[in-house]
Amino acid sequence: MSYKTILVCLSTEEVAEQILPIACNIARQFGAHLIGIHTLPSIMVYPGIAMHLSAPQFREFNDDMKKQNADIEALFEKHTANETFVSEWRSLPARDPNASMQLTRSAFRSDLVIVAKADSTSERYDQSGLQEDLILNSGRPVLVIPEGYGDKPIGNEILLAWNATRQSSSAAHQALPFLTIAKQVNILTVTQPHRASAALDTEGHELSASLAHHGMKPVVLHVEQTKDSIGEEITHQAKISGSDLIVMGAYGHSRLHDLFFGDATRYMMHDATVPVLFSG
Repeated sequence: MSYKTILVCLSTEEVAEQILPIACNIARQFGAHLIGIHTLPSIMVYPGIAMHLSAPQFREFNDDMKKQNADIEALFEKHTANETFVSEWRSLPARDPNASMQLTRSAFRSDLVIVAKADSTSERYDQSGLQEDLILNSGRPVLVIPEGYGDKPIGNEILLAWNATRQSSSAAHQALPFLTIAKQVNILTVTQPHRASAALDTEGHELSASLAHHGMKPVVLHVEQTKDSIGEEITHQAKISGSDLIVMGAYGHSRLHDLFFGDATRYMMHDATVPVLFSG
């Protein structure tokens, strides 16, 4: 199993500069076909609000969006020009008020999706909630890159957060391409206060035995929760173990049903300082 089609979502020039080096490293590592994708936003007109834009204003907006698209494409070409893997550029006009829906549909045919961590100060109005939509609705593993991570290695030391649920099982199996080539895999299980479980005590070892069939030698870390939240405990354990990738399941509901992420998922989405591979 390997990642052979990788989709990297490039919403702005800043995002492109931030995550393209990482996307290229991963595509090179797996010999993958790397697709850079950008959606061209459209002017939003809301019912009930009087709004008139002249033809010159429409032209100016469209020209600005075309220039931004060309600038991001140029960055993509610059980063991939001398690579041996196959690369492909796609720019799509947004067909929905929420461009996240179109990007999610594009992700259906990918093995891995790479996206920058949400930044409320710079994200596009039509891509608010993009990360959540991709994680919960695409059915694909989504690698979220924190701001300022640079092009440091990803996946040498992996922390796999495990709680024996469908979501954590999906994450573990969708991360196999990373897990099988990692130098070290640590399986983390956390006992929460007043929720001790004999089954959870052994679950990490059961998963370790399963992953050993893939040639791995995982180490099981079963800890008592000492931090205020599970998310903080995961990031703490990642820090002390020197992990450069966290793998975990994501918990929540569709945005169409008042999206509510689990506390750990929400914390990791916004506060993790190393890349996190999510699976919903």
